[in-house]
Amino acid sequence: MYRLLIPFVCLVLLSCNQNQRNIEKKETGIHSLSVNRKSEKTVSEDFSVFLSRFQKDSIFRVDRTKFPLRGFNSDEKEVGSTDTLFIWTKPEFLFYSNEDFGSKSKDEISNEIINKGERNIFRMYKRNSGYDVTYHFETINGKWILKYYSYKNY
Repeated sequence: MYRLLIPFVCLVLLSCNQNQRNIEKKETGIHSLSVNRKSEKTVSEDFSVFLSRFQKDSIFRVDRTKFPLRGFNSDEKEVGSTDTLFIWTKPEFLFYSNEDFGSKSKDEISNEIINKGERNIFRMYKRNSGYDVTYHFETINGKWILKYYSYKNY
């Protein structure tokens, strides 16, 4: 009887030990998976490096823009209208953004970056002129993407 009991106890102990290892592996896997998802959301490219390339490279600009692009276009609205949604096409957006970053006198234009964590707003404006352009960027999969563009020139 004891001969049968000893192998049975060994078998039970080995089985329990194996189950414990499987549970630890699953818990570790779940934990590392959730850490990876969280870090994927919060880790992003440097905004100033991104913005410099976005301003200089029109192909990169289109690649990093979410079309159809929501926004505002004062050229298509009545004077003083600020609440009407405008949907930018690629050609329209490229024309306006090339003008924004083109050969305008940089002395007249002020820039500011409003940092909101995973969202940043880049604003270009001329004081007391009615010219005010904003680019709203969000991080998606660690990359900055343009989600909203507003052009005002009254």
